[in-house]
Amino acid sequence: MKRQDYNIKDAGVTYIWALLIPIIVSFIISVFISRSPKDESGHFLIFQEVWFVCVLQIISALILASIYFFHTKKNNISYNACKIAKKTNVWNVLICVVLGISLCFLTDKFITMIAIGLDKIGININSSMNVPLSSFGYYVLSLFMIALLPALTEELLYRGVVLNGLRSLGKWPAILLSSLAFCLMHGNVAQFPYTFLLGVVLGYVMFETSNLVLCFVIHFLNNATVLTQMYVTQTSELPTLNTTYVLEAVLFFVLAIGIVVLAFWLLNVIKKKQEAKNGLSKETKLESENTKTLTIGSEAKAKNSKLSQFIQNSNKEEKNDEKVEKSSQTKQSHLRELSFLFVGYVVAVILTIVALL
Repeated sequence: MKRQDYNIKDAGVTYIWALLIPIIVSFIISVFISRSPKDESGHFLIFQEVWFVCVLQIISALILASIYFFHTKKNNISYNACKIAKKTNVWNVLICVVLGISLCFLTDKFITMIAIGLDKIGININSSMNVPLSSFGYYVLSLFMIALLPALTEELLYRGVVLNGLRSLGKWPAILLSSLAFCLMHGNVAQFPYTFLLGVVLGYVMFETSNLVLCFVIHFLNNATVLTQMYVTQTSELPTLNTTYVLEAVLFFVLAIGIVVLAFWLLNVIKKKQEAKNGLSKETKLESENTKTLTIGSEAKAKNSKLSQFIQNSNKEEKNDEKVEKSSQTKQSHLRELSFLFVGYVVAVILTIVALL
């Protein structure tokens, strides 16, 4: 019988593979292009070719998708474990659309401010892969290759497997740990605050709606907004950093957090209303069944009160002992399984440091 849920070990193992396999593939590709021409900054010119960027994006998407499908099938896990729902609340969709678009706009200056600060201390975080968006055709192609594909495959892995695998730890531990994994995976120091915040938003949406499709929507709109800004402005130069810019950056970032908090509250309200609506008919049935059970139970207790009390007391003691043992075993099991995720964190940090050198 297939498993219906991912566990902590699934989360850690898939995360490690999602870090290591792209590095191995990147090394193989770098060997093949090692003799190709470079620009003045030492970056390979081939990374500025649209067809090559598209090939890299397809390879990256195939790697993440392959990890997801291979791990799920090998471990006999149901594909429904990633929680892709066919129906959703319209208000949830609207909230996610607003989050996907507004977060990028409001945090753009904050990310740029960090990038300027890193550039001043000699840390260059600019990517060697600059996609030309000089025409509308390239823009549309980029929406598919750079916005849609990563959104689909990353959500399958990081919310579908990693977050759902950490659910047994509780809501916020699962959200924060999966967000850290998502943040470190990108390896961009300047974007760490934003990618972590985005991970928290995606994780919370997943917990409140149990619908991975809404995470797809937010992630895609976030990526699409970035590309749209690049297409409209047609510039990659860093602006001048002054007091006004810093104040605006911090203010907009705080505003973004405020919007996130408001969205979280609305999602929670919608979830409670849906649960109340869905549970109304069930509660009516349960009440009638409980009434019958209580009637039968009260008659039985009247006849065997002393015997039942003795049995209940002994059962309580046994259950308490079992709970203590199970709690201890569960904690030890969680720590062992979390070791895979922590190894992934270490690998991601090392890869980020190496990329900066």
